[in-house]
Amino acid sequence: MQRLHGRVRGRRPGVPAVRRDRAHRARRRRAVISWEQLRDIVQAAAALAADERAQPPEACPNDGEPLRSGPDGQLYCPWDGWRPDGRYVGQ
Repeated sequence: MQRLHGRVRGRRPGVPAVRRDRAHRARRRRAVISWEQLRDIVQAAAALAADERAQPPEACPNDGEPLRSGPDGQLYCPWDGWRPDGRYVGQ
């Protein structure tokens, strides 16, 4: 008689099939999400994105350096001269 090594079709050796099936059903029950819950998640993400777009930037999108206030009072990046209005220092 040949002895099989490892798993056979996802079965774990030494674990009764009934216990495996019960655990699988329990995992599937916990993973269920309704369409209303999914809609709420999408709406919350959209609200967070809108809030972030409404705030002035805190760091340069090119290199992540914190923005500083320039002599004219506007924010700029000290490394590459980026400004929140899309222009660069000196333009």
